[in-house]
Amino acid sequence: MATSKSVRIATSWIRDADGGDCNHRLKRAFYLAARAAVLHDPIAKAYHQNCKSRGLSYVEALKRVARRMSDVVYALLKSGKAYDRSIIEHAIERRREQAAHGARSHAKQSLVHSRPRKSNSPLSQQQVM
Repeated sequence: MATSKSVRIATSWIRDADGGDCNHRLKRAFYLAARAAVLHDPIAKAYHQNCKSRGLSYVEALKRVARRMSDVVYALLKSGKAYDRSIIEHAIERRREQAAHGARSHAKQSLVHSRPRKSNSPLSQQQVM
């Protein structure tokens, strides 16, 4: 039997995009945790503001925070380690350094590729003259 969120197309049932195949109680729990984190946790608040500054709405940015929280929980469950905030802070700092280093090397490469190439062919020498 079909639920109210299902649509029948030909012979198969397809769920709506908002329905999805997920645990809705778990999804709601992460959403509510993200709302509290955005208000009280500096790391979550900074990430939320970063997402909003890129043009995302409040709710979309909140979903991003919830997703990052679920990533942390998954990593902790997978590794079997206890939560340690200093590890999260260290990982964020490493990522910032990598991004800064990547931006510097990208800028250097764009300068290298934007320089005119020297050629010894007679055609290129005629164009200069």
